[in-house]
Amino acid sequence: MDLDRVSSRSSDSGRRIAAIAISRGIAFGNVVFLAAHESASVHERIDIDRVADEVTRFEKALQTSTRELRDVAAENDFDPETPAAAIFAVHLSIIEDSSFVQRVASAIQDQMVNAEWAVSSVADHLRERQIAVMDDRFRETHLDIDDVAHRIIAALRNSVIANFEMCRGAIVAAAELRPSQVVAIARFAPAAFVTEHGGWTSHSSIIARELRIPMVSGVKDIHTAFSESDRVEVNGYEGTVVVNPSREQVAKMREGTDSHVPGISRATEAQIQTETKTTDGVLIIVRANADSVGRFQSARVAGAAGIGLFRSESVIGDGTELPAEDEQVAAYTAIADAAGRDGVRIRTFDIGPGHFDKTVERNAALGLRAIRLSLAERSSFRIQIRALLRASADREIDLILPMVSGLREIEAAKSVIDDEFDRLADKGVPIRRPKLGAMIEVPSAVITIDQILRRVDFICLGTNDLVQYLLAVDRDNEAAADWYQSLHPAVIRALRTVLTAAAAAGKPAIVCGEMAGSPFYVPVLLGLGARELSINVNSVAQITGLIRSLDMSNCEELVAEIEAFTTAGDTEAFLRSSYATGWPSIVTTELLPGN
Repeated sequence: MDLDRVSSRSSDSGRRIAAIAISRGIAFGNVVFLAAHESASVHERIDIDRVADEVTRFEKALQTSTRELRDVAAENDFDPETPAAAIFAVHLSIIEDSSFVQRVASAIQDQMVNAEWAVSSVADHLRERQIAVMDDRFRETHLDIDDVAHRIIAALRNSVIANFEMCRGAIVAAAELRPSQVVAIARFAPAAFVTEHGGWTSHSSIIARELRIPMVSGVKDIHTAFSESDRVEVNGYEGTVVVNPSREQVAKMREGTDSHVPGISRATEAQIQTETKTTDGVLIIVRANADSVGRFQSARVAGAAGIGLFRSESVIGDGTELPAEDEQVAAYTAIADAAGRDGVRIRTFDIGPGHFDKTVERNAALGLRAIRLSLAERSSFRIQIRALLRASADREIDLILPMVSGLREIEAAKSVIDDEFDRLADKGVPIRRPKLGAMIEVPSAVITIDQILRRVDFICLGTNDLVQYLLAVDRDNEAAADWYQSLHPAVIRALRTVLTAAAAAGKPAIVCGEMAGSPFYVPVLLGLGARELSINVNSVAQITGLIRSLDMSNCEELVAEIEAFTTAGDTEAFLRSSYATGWPSIVTTELLPGN
């Protein structure tokens, strides 16, 4: 980093731009704007005698696109079990999907149009349908459809999809990034990505995290927010962009990042132990959120004790059909075998009605989803329960019910579980009754937590959805980003209520979500009573190292102070000051930012 090149423009020096943290890390460099997409396809009417040739041209473009995707996977050496590999497998499946191919071919033949226009129109239809789907994970894949269409059209035009050069270490800015663009840009070792659009669940964001490239999103009017003459600091922990930081700011950032594991001192980094305890001996169980065997194995090396959250919808892939019972058994068995004695907690399908060809709901986030949908579609729910019971026979598998709002869902789910358990037992099928847990992520579950705890064996605090539902704000909505406040007094009180109730009932409470995986919030969670965390695989080493440097009594004193504050801003300011003055030898304030 060349401090002499820091811009001295007084008008912009040190200006902070609020954004959404997408991929953790801090980077500093020159802004490079990614060129806009190629011009839209031109509608061209063709004669009847050209139709067959146009279909053939389309089929050749499909072959070219397939070859390119396979080359991308080979060149980047993606582990077959990583999300990045799965994403490009999805792209291949779209290209190889007979219905997609048939729709384009039919458009060429029936409407007598050129192949580029046919691909664009079919992709537009599929994208609009995908955007209407409730589940964030599936809704965000509209960019994958754009990506595949763009690749096919590029092949039709005999152009190269990634035909550009870029200087190494650039801060790449764009209105939006497609997955293939992220991979193509990664060849030039960018310092970070900054985008106007794109949420945490988009495939571009997932690949950025997989490649460990810092990324922020939600920068409004990105082409006027800064220019290519600017040098900026991108903070993927806090979700900020600092334009033309001062020499002092840059020096501080460089000092703060001078450790192999961001935010952790070198002494702490060396302490990779089996158990994770605070300095005063309090055991904190750190588990991993893992959706594949390969991902968990890397987390285990970093110190994860089992899998705290396995999202069963990961076995669906990016299609809509639910897998058969035996296919589910195989998936659950594989992940449970990887977790071993530490066990895995498997959440039942957290999906929307699109998987059952139901009409898209107007307000899907508050509609028929998660456990509600499972209970509405009992036959499919029974299949999943049978698969889980069978996989649990000789393995440590526990069940989690998503989006529980009270006892109604728990009692109904327990009835299905008991029924299927008895049926399998009568047939002599080897099974084991797993422990049952509930996701606490809606306000009604917080208010009735005492009742819920009497009917389940453990609970999982889903902080992402809990904050969203408590504050009625979508964290991936750039326009409302300022209202998503993890330190809002209501959030702090809700966490305290749930954790205190769980401790009184003697039931485990696992905290998951972004708060559990962020160093800034971990001391607060511990002070509130959290003793189990389940976090992103890439955060395990950092969080376990941090916990080993914390004193539980200090965390509790910290929380006693912040519970008196009335705004999230006051709480954040207090935490920053406390970390800087009280624990400077443990962590750096630059690497422990708030929301």
